[in-house]
Amino acid sequence: MADLSRRIAAFTFAVEGTGAILLAARFMGDMPFGEALWFGVFYAVAAFCNAGFDLSGDFASLISYREAPFVNTVVM
Repeated sequence: MADLSRRIAAFTFAVEGTGAILLAARFMGDMPFGEALWFGVFYAVAAFCNAGFDLSGDFASLISYREAPFVNTVVM
């Protein structure tokens, strides 16, 4: 059972980590590195957990990226 738990945790961290890196790389074109990294990690984890939280307030979330195929693909 412990082996299965380790494999699930490793898969989760790998998927969320990959998503965070990809999103942060895209966000760096629009904001400073630290902020891009935070948004990348937050939205990658929220997407994986299907949380749908909004960091921006006013229900803006990723609305500015609604026509960005790369961001939408990573979040999906």
